[in-house]
Amino acid sequence: MSGVLRARTGTPATSSLTEQVTEQVTEAVREAVREAAREAIHTGEPRPGELYAVYRPAEQLDVSRTHVREAMLRLA
Repeated sequence: MSGVLRARTGTPATSSLTEQVTEQVTEAVREAVREAAREAIHTGEPRPGELYAVYRPAEQLDVSRTHVREAMLRLA
């Protein structure tokens, strides 16, 4: 009964669900950015040896620079 009450009042049961959904969305964004970075590398952009900044891809993909940084680190 207390679990039902918590869910209706927006206490920990609800925030836990919110955190789970947020994490799932965040992971989906991370994966999409990783795939976009992987595809860009396979098509030759950026060129080998070229300096790479997170600003442009973040703007192009409409995501935070953090997501681009994480994607690049995971590809390394």
